Amino acid sequence: MKLVVNAYARSGARSADRIEKTAGKLRSAASIVLVAGSGFFRSGVCGEVFDIPTVDEGGGAVPSFIAAVLPAETDSEIAVLKIDGDGRLADDAAQCIHWDAGCFELCVLLNEKKRSEPEPARLGSVDFPTGNGRQRRVALFRDGGLRISVEESGQERSWYVCGGTDGKAHVLDVGRERLLVIHASGCRRCENSEAETPVLGFKCGCRCEKLVALNDKIEVAAALAGEICRIENGYLTAIEPLGTVLGHEKRTRYEFFGGSLRELPPETGFFTNQAHMPNSPQETALALMQAVRLGREDEADALLSRELAETLSFAELCDFFGSFADERIAPSGLCEPTAYDNSTAEKIIVGAIKTDAGGLARAEKFVFTIENGVVTDVEGED
Repeated sequence: MKLVVNAYARSGARSADRIEKTAGKLRSAASIVLVAGSGFFRSGVCGEVFDIPTVDEGGGAVPSFIAAVLPAETDSEIAVLKIDGDGRLADDAAQCIHWDAGCFELCVLLNEKKRSEPEPARLGSVDFPTGNGRQRRVALFRDGGLRISVEESGQERSWYVCGGTDGKAHVLDVGRERLLVIHASGCRRCENSEAETPVLGFKCGCRCEKLVALNDKIEVAAALAGEICRIENGYLTAIEPLGTVLGHEKRTRYEFFGGSLRELPPETGFFTNQAHMPNSPQETALALMQAVRLGREDEADALLSRELAETLSFAELCDFFGSFADERIAPSGLCEPTAYDNSTAEKIIVGAIKTDAGGLARAEKFVFTIENGVVTDVEGED
């Protein structure tokens, strides 16, 4: 069996190279990888191909083993994972992809280390009158998370709202009613949230923002989380990067209707950044598959050569790739394209990640021919 371990860091996603990070391209190549099982031990770095012995000399079953990633990033946690002989994981912070018979890629998303909590502080206050007009002052505090204190009729009450290290309180008018909205930042996704990170499709403990809306009775009317949360034209809005080459984002907005908040259909687009055009054959191949997966016909056409776009409709392209949940460049050393003697073109293998009936992630391989920045041919590989 051949195994490649790749690790990805999600810290610092708001920095200048945010698109690079959310697209999962900052592989921790310097991270040390340790793989151990019954009677064997391997060590190396991310991206290196490891030979894992089978149980018997005839190439039988693969034994269960442990893989550990010691990240080069000082702000990432060490990851330790147990993999059984079928390639199943006991941890949802990783994904094991079957590329070929006996060829596996273990993708590990490194969680951010827990930071020391900042000193307690008063973060601000707002007037939030009651529905019958009585004055009420609401103060927001950082105190092991975010806490509000409500002063009304000479009495003071306090509630814990959510995790986070910073925040601000807003009063939002929605029709005849008002909401008190707490905008929290520095939250960990795993704190009071079911939000998942889009990159690689598994959960992690990275930082995010939250919006918590409280009604007139200081009861939670809605709570949402995303990499970016904000109020847009009266809508509570959560924006998540989708981890694509072009930098697509998913925007979900909520409106107050009939006394409660309702979710509007999510939108895909570019809401906090401009599209990032592919700058390599690998990015071009990935971008085409991502355009197909997201239903972006115009983007897909722009990535095809004129000849291919004229002969292949978007519906035919979608039918060719089939339904898939993710896409990845084949790891070097596990899958290599057939040699190609035309120096102006390059062949790239991309896997369409699909989950089989047994719950295992498998890569259906496609070979892309890239020339002059566009796709000139795509073939399925058995």
